[in-house]
Amino acid sequence: MKNFKKTAVAAALTVCVSGAIILPNDVEAAVRDYSSLVEQHDGGFASQTELARQYIAQTERFVYFYDMYIDRYRERYSTQPWFGFLIQTRDDYQQELDQLTAFLDNANSVPAAPVLVRTETAVDTRYDVVRSAPYEVDRTDTVVEETDDGAIHIYAVVTRVMETAVKTTTVVETTTTRHYNDGSTEAETHSEVSAVETTYEQETQIARQLIESRDIAPEPAPEQEVVSGQGSPTLNVIAADAYMARDDVNLSQTQNYVDAFQTAYSFFGASTILSNERYGKYGNDLDIVNAPEAWARGWTGAGSTIAILDTGIDADHSEFAGRILDQQCFTSACNGSEGMDDVNGHGTHVAGTAAAALDGIGMTGVAPDANLIIGKVATKSGFYDMMGMAQALGWASESGAAVANVSGGYSFGTPFRNAVTAAGNGTYSIANPGSDSTLNAWATNGYYNLNQDSAGSLLSTMKANFSDSEMVMVAAAGNQGLAYSAYPGNYATQTNSDGTLTFGGRILIAGSYDVKTDDLSSFSNAAGTLCVGDSCATSDYRVSDFYLMAPGSFVASAQSGGGYTVKSGTSMAAPVISGAVAIVHQMWPHMKGENLAQLLLATGNKNIPNYDANRHGQGLLDLDEATSPQGTLSIPTSGRADGATTNDFGAIGLSGGAQVSEVMSSLMVLDDYDRDFYVDASSMVTAVDTRTFSHTVAHKDLINTNAYAGYATDAQLVGGGNTLLGISDNGDEINLSYDFNNGLSLGYMTETGTFLGNTADSDLMRINGATTGYLGYNFDTRVSERVSVFGGASAGFTTLNIDQQSMLKGADTVISNTANIGARFNTTAGEFGVVAALPVAIASGDVHFRTPSDIDASGNLVYQDSRSNLAGASREYNLGVFYNNDIGSATRISAYAEQRSNYTGIDGKTEVEAGIQLNIRF
Repeated sequence: MKNFKKTAVAAALTVCVSGAIILPNDVEAAVRDYSSLVEQHDGGFASQTELARQYIAQTERFVYFYDMYIDRYRERYSTQPWFGFLIQTRDDYQQELDQLTAFLDNANSVPAAPVLVRTETAVDTRYDVVRSAPYEVDRTDTVVEETDDGAIHIYAVVTRVMETAVKTTTVVETTTTRHYNDGSTEAETHSEVSAVETTYEQETQIARQLIESRDIAPEPAPEQEVVSGQGSPTLNVIAADAYMARDDVNLSQTQNYVDAFQTAYSFFGASTILSNERYGKYGNDLDIVNAPEAWARGWTGAGSTIAILDTGIDADHSEFAGRILDQQCFTSACNGSEGMDDVNGHGTHVAGTAAAALDGIGMTGVAPDANLIIGKVATKSGFYDMMGMAQALGWASESGAAVANVSGGYSFGTPFRNAVTAAGNGTYSIANPGSDSTLNAWATNGYYNLNQDSAGSLLSTMKANFSDSEMVMVAAAGNQGLAYSAYPGNYATQTNSDGTLTFGGRILIAGSYDVKTDDLSSFSNAAGTLCVGDSCATSDYRVSDFYLMAPGSFVASAQSGGGYTVKSGTSMAAPVISGAVAIVHQMWPHMKGENLAQLLLATGNKNIPNYDANRHGQGLLDLDEATSPQGTLSIPTSGRADGATTNDFGAIGLSGGAQVSEVMSSLMVLDDYDRDFYVDASSMVTAVDTRTFSHTVAHKDLINTNAYAGYATDAQLVGGGNTLLGISDNGDEINLSYDFNNGLSLGYMTETGTFLGNTADSDLMRINGATTGYLGYNFDTRVSERVSVFGGASAGFTTLNIDQQSMLKGADTVISNTANIGARFNTTAGEFGVVAALPVAIASGDVHFRTPSDIDASGNLVYQDSRSNLAGASREYNLGVFYNNDIGSATRISAYAEQRSNYTGIDGKTEVEAGIQLNIRF
C-alpha cells in the first residue's frame, strides 16, 4: 500500500455518500442512464423537462470534476490503468450530457399547446387540525415517604400540568379544471384560509419513581451500591398510540410530510404526494420499526450518545438544541471556507433521522432524547474521507458514544461489477480474473485493496481505532442496487488469523426498506457476501448475518439551514438503526457492543413477502421486539449479569398464598442477552390446603384431634397410654406426643420437604423441612345427661430448615395455632353435634430475602434485602354438624356436613364437604 494515498485520488471519485440523488417516481441508483430515467418518468412532460434540467446540471458538475482531475494527473499517470478508468467514466458522463441536451432540444420543438374548450370550477371546504406537542404550564416536584410492612419507600413525585394548543384552520379549496380539444385536462387547486381558531386542552400528569426502599430496622448494606442514572427509563412517557397520533411522529398523509417532500421536489403537487399510488404510504418510518412502542416503555435514548460521522451538522437547527456534546473535523475540507458547517446537508438529515427531538415540530428521530457528537468526515460535495472516518471511530469511542453512524461507502466501478459473478448461497466473487492484473488484485485483496491489512491502509486504520471498543458501528449498505454490499460495511465479516471477527460482531449493515413495495428498495445493495481470496471458504460468517433493514425511501428529516426535506438511500436507513442502538443501550448500559448489535439482528422482523436471508439479511428492524424479553427468562444466581443463572422456578405452595408473593411481585429476571426485566412472579405462589383432618369428622368418630401430628406423614403415631411415638423408616421424621391427664398435651415433630404442610422448593425460596414443638389443651365435659361440650386449642413453634443458596436467607420462629369448640346432643332420634374450628394456620413468622434489584454499568448485580411474613392474608374457619344413630345392636349410621370458609386461606372462597356412612357388624 505504498501508493495508497496516490491511488486514493482516483478511488475517491467513486467514494460518495450513500444518499444519492433519487428519481422520485421510480427509485433507481443515481449513477445510471439518466436520459433513460427521464424518458421513463411518468410524471408528465413538464416533470420530465424539469428532471432533465436537474440531471444536466448534475452531469455537467461530474464532467467538470473528472476533467479537472484528468488534466491534473495526465502527465504523471496517463499510463496507469486507473487513469484510463477516469477517462472512460468522464466520457460516459459526457455522453449522458449530450443525450440530455438533445432531449431538451427536442422538447423545444413540441407541437403547439392544445386549445382550451371549457373550464369547470369546484369549491370545497376542509378543516386542518394541528395539535401542538403538550407543553408544561405548571410543575410540582415533591419527595414522598410511604411505610408498608415494616419498610420505608421513598418516591420522587412529579406533578405536571400539560397544555396542548389545538389549532383549527378552515381552508376553502377552489379547483379549476381546464378541458382541451385533444381530450386532455389540467387541474389547478387554489387554497385560501377563511378562519383560524385556537383552543387549549389541559391534562395533569403524575409520575412516581421509586428512589429508595429500606427496612425500618436496617439490614446489612448490600455488597453493590446502585449506580445512579444507569439504565433509568425516561419519565412521563405516553402510550404508543398517543405518540402515533402526533404529526411530528407519524408524518404519513400530513402537511408536515408534504412540506418536506416539496422542499426536495418542488414540481410535485400535494395530491400526488398524498396519493397512495404514488408517495402517500411514506412518512410512517417510526411506526414501521415500532419506535413508539419502545418510547412507551420509557426508552427514548436518554443517556446514550450517537456519533454522526458525515458532512457535519446544522448545529443551530432546533431539532438538536442542547444535545450536541462535541464536534471534531477529520477532513482537510474543514480548513477551507466551509469549516465545520454542513454545506451539503447530508449529515444534518442523517442526524435528524437518528435523534431529532420530540418537540411537536417537523419530525422526530428514532432516539429523540439521545445526545450527539459530530465527526465531520465528508466534504460539501458529499465525498467521504474514509481514512478520516476510520480515525473518527477512535475519537467517537473515547468520547463514550454507544454507536457511530457511517452513512457513506465505496461505490464499485463498472469494470469491477462486470467481473463479479454469483458463487452460490448468496456469495459473489471474481471467479476468473485471468491475466488481468487489476482483476487479480481485486480478487486477492478486495476492491482497491480494501481487504489488505498493511500500514496506512483503511483496514489497519480501522483496526487501530475500532477494535478495542464496545461501540457499535452502523454502515450503509450502498446504493448501486447490487446483490452484495459495499465497504466499509463489508468489514463486518472480516476475520483475524485465528478465525475470530476482527471487529467483534459490532458492525451492522443497513439496507433500505421500501414501505410502498414492502421489499428492499430498488437502489439498495442487498445482503449478499462479496468473497475475497478464500474468505468464504475459510469463514462461516456472511454479510447476511449482520445485515438489517430500515426505512430509507423518501425519508423526511432535518435540512441544513432550517426546515425539513426528503432524501432516499441506505444513508437514510443507517441512522434509524443507530437510533435503535441508542435505545437499547439506554435500557442496558452494561451490555457489550456485540450483544447490542446481536439483539437488534436477532429480533429483526422476517415476516415480509418472499423473505430471503441472502437478500434481506435478518429482516426489518423491530424495536417493540428488541425491548421485550428474548428467549428463556432466568434468575441470576451469581454476582454478575453474565454469570450463572437458573430457570428452575420450582414450586411454592403456601396456605393463603402467604405474603411472600409481595416480594415476587417485581422479580428481576434476565433474558438470553443478560438484560434485566421485572416480572410479576407472585402467580408462582399457589394456595394449598394444609389442613390435616376435619374436626367435625374427628369429633363425630371420637378420635384424636392432634392437628399437628398429621404433618409428619412418614412418622405416624403409634403406641398407647399417654405417650405416642412415630419415626420414619429413614429416621428423617420424628413424631412424639404426650398427653397429661389434666387435658394438657405436648408434642414434637420434624418434617422433610414441608413446613406445617406448606411447600417451598424453588431457587426463589427453598425450605428443606422444619422442626415444630407444640402445646395443646383439650376438654370434653358433660353439662347434663344429654348434653356435653368439647373443644381444644394448640400453639406451635417452628424452626425452618432454609437452603440459603436460594434467595431466602433466613427466618424467624414461625408461630402457628389451631382451635375448635363444639357440642354433642343425645336424643331419642340419635346423637347430633355442632363444631366450629380453626385449622392450623401460621400466625406470624418473618422471612428474610436477598434479591437482585438492578444491574450497574459494569454488569454487577445490585441487591436489596427485604422481609415478608409467612402468615396468610385470611384465616380459614370451619362450621360443621354431625349425626350418629345406632339402629339395633349391629347397625350404625353416621353423617356429617361441613362448610370451609376462606378455604386454603383465600378470602371469600368457600368449600362444602359432606358424607354418610353405614356400618353393619356381623
